[in-house]
Amino acid sequence: IDGVGTKSILARKIFGNESFINLGKDIVNHSVNDILVQGAYPLFFMDYYGTHNLNLDELKNFIKGVSLACNENGKFPLLGGETAEMPKIYNKEETDLVGCIMGKKDPNFFKNGVQAGDLIVGLKSNGPHTNGFSLLNKIFEKHNKQNEIIESLLTPHKSYLNDVEDFISKYGYDNLHGMAHITGGGLKENIDRVIPPKLTLNLNYKTIKTNLPEWCVYIMNHSDIYFEEFLNVFNCGIGYVLIVPPNIDLSYYTIIGTIL
Repeated sequence: IDGVGTKSILARKIFGNESFINLGKDIVNHSVNDILVQGAYPLFFMDYYGTHNLNLDELKNFIKGVSLACNENGKFPLLGGETAEMPKIYNKEETDLVGCIMGKKDPNFFKNGVQAGDLIVGLKSNGPHTNGFSLLNKIFEKHNKQNEIIESLLTPHKSYLNDVEDFISKYGYDNLHGMAHITGGGLKENIDRVIPPKLTLNLNYKTIKTNLPEWCVYIMNHSDIYFEEFLNVFNCGIGYVLIVPPNIDLSYYTIIGTIL
């Protein structure tokens, strides 16, 4: 279970009611990734929409986005949810968007587990996804101008279900030792969660910094945040990580570190 957070504030300012279609996709794709790292595929989804005053167009678009994303991730159903109008709880023109997903674990995942010598493959993100928007809202209060950067920041959270299935079809389950969804806490914290206690995460920060997308550079140039701190807040252009053995052809992937 998770929420879109303060991304909805900036999205509404830029795209109005239409933004809620993408926000609906955000919460589904984020949730799919969260259970996928545990080796689970989605079974069904439920949503929560809480607001100060109900805007029917927003609600309709949110449900549309949720439904579209459910279909795009394997046609699992949106079973239902809750709509709450609470003016004494929520501020005006602010909305709380939450999703709950239930999945089924595939026993074929992670039979080998993370091992010393494994490589860390970084899969590109669509933007900051659904993290870091409290800071981003502050930045755009000062730089309130719509441009390509702002629009890229609001691109829906990417689902990595197809990427993982493509990897498995090429290399098999046995060559996928672990996965991490890069959300709040940045790269190191999220990958550390799947590393056994006796092993060490060794990220190649030079490679990560060299491959930073334009939106990352824009944020650092318009805030007081440095690269070291940026790593602990944003995904740095890497939304998902695969931990794989070194004896397979990874020429089509970007390796961002190793397990020692």
